[in-house]
Amino acid sequence: MDYKEYKKQALEAFNEGNSQEIIRWSDLAIEIFAKEIQKKYKAEEFAELHHLRGIGYHRIKNYNKALDDLNKSIELNPNDEEVYMNRGSVFSDIKNYNKALDDFNKAIELNPNVANIYYNRGLVYCRVKFYEKAITDYNQAIKLEPNDVDAYHNRGVCYHEQKYYNNALVDYNKVLALNPNYASAYSNRGFLYAELKQYDKALADYNQAIVLNQIFPNAYYNLALCYEDLNNTKLAEENYTKMFNVFQKYSALEEEYKSIRKEKAISIFKFSPLNAYTLKTLMQEKLFLARPHKDWNDPHDCNITSWTKLAHDIFKQKARLQCFFAGEEPFKKILMWSHYADKHKGICVEYEYTASLENTIAALHEVKYQEEVEFNELGDTFKIKATDWQYENEVRLFHFDENNTEDKNVTETFAKLGLKIKAVYFGERLSKEDEDMITIIQNIFKYKEEVRHFLETYQTLNIWSVDAIKTLLSDIQSNNPNKQPEHDVKFYKMTTKENSFVLNKEEIGA
Repeated sequence: MDYKEYKKQALEAFNEGNSQEIIRWSDLAIEIFAKEIQKKYKAEEFAELHHLRGIGYHRIKNYNKALDDLNKSIELNPNDEEVYMNRGSVFSDIKNYNKALDDFNKAIELNPNVANIYYNRGLVYCRVKFYEKAITDYNQAIKLEPNDVDAYHNRGVCYHEQKYYNNALVDYNKVLALNPNYASAYSNRGFLYAELKQYDKALADYNQAIVLNQIFPNAYYNLALCYEDLNNTKLAEENYTKMFNVFQKYSALEEEYKSIRKEKAISIFKFSPLNAYTLKTLMQEKLFLARPHKDWNDPHDCNITSWTKLAHDIFKQKARLQCFFAGEEPFKKILMWSHYADKHKGICVEYEYTASLENTIAALHEVKYQEEVEFNELGDTFKIKATDWQYENEVRLFHFDENNTEDKNVTETFAKLGLKIKAVYFGERLSKEDEDMITIIQNIFKYKEEVRHFLETYQTLNIWSVDAIKTLLSDIQSNNPNKQPEHDVKFYKMTTKENSFVLNKEEIGA
């Protein structure tokens, strides 16, 4: 393909909302453009490619790369208001609101007739609680786009936050007149009615929001709140439970990766010391799910909430989570090995996560790091952590067992959690004495069916110790001396060059 065909493919991916494909085709176009044909085109052409790729990175929340591309686009063409608007949106997402406002102001200076710029600046003003300024921007957006339902809705939210109930009600009604399927407008109008103690109207609106969107956690939460106000604890508990079941089935992170799923799963990583418990996890193909309010090393994690006491009590009793790390090659991060893998003597397991609504009992959620406690979404209770933890780039599997009436941990199979092991990385400080652990772990995968048959027959080992596991695998190997590996798991040893801090992986033969 030539440059123009790559660009065409990138634009098609943009129209389809496929962020990874935007990035892939833009990469190819930029590479050809930079090497071969840059002199044939104006700088604006190259700027457009960086703009397009920046949007792709923004959509998958790779904010640094998004900013790199958008900065380059502005450097090449400083007169495109759309690039300033999109960079402003990136700054808004990373909570750099001053820079976001600077970009939206510049975009308006370049073109004062674009409704979407006012709308996005209004979002920032709303987030920092400058409601009157937000309303002014939404007014202008509506003036330019009289049927913009999102602008009416957000203006209604701003009125609502200031308790201008009549104005808010007018805007919510306008949204529903323009779009009768706008679930958030029903939910927010219901919340308004509940504040006015008009519970019949509130219940009707919440239920309609759920009819329109059965995976709308806010509607279930607000419905539960309404029942709490009406002293109907049973129905409140039922709707909080429905909210948590939504978190178990769906997450914003999975929506972002939906377009990728056709080609590959999401890779997530877990660091562990190399001990009998880790070997047991690999052999049983089961994962421990923790009580987040008790079993974690951060006392603030999941213990600060915007929920009601009843909702938080249900969460603590029935929700279980497991932590993983995401991003680009976390197995190359020295801190992760130091903190979680026995000072580089443990392992890092790479899992492929592929959700299926039919048979998966956990959803993947991205952790958000904050300097101050701020709840922007309903699920933030189990998603926010202090910025001190930001180096981890953590994601969490959320599991909710509505039948769990005991305060105990849960263990579930990899398959039910949507997990499959892709690779195992061994720490660079694995001692000579422990190098036989590499063979042990390789044999766990090589003799997976035999190990599985043993565990199904005898349920468990009498004693889960490294020596007992070694003996079992040695016996299995003796009985199957000619078996060839049938798995596709890769094995790597981490190394560093002399006088270097850079971790590298070297593949180990099966």
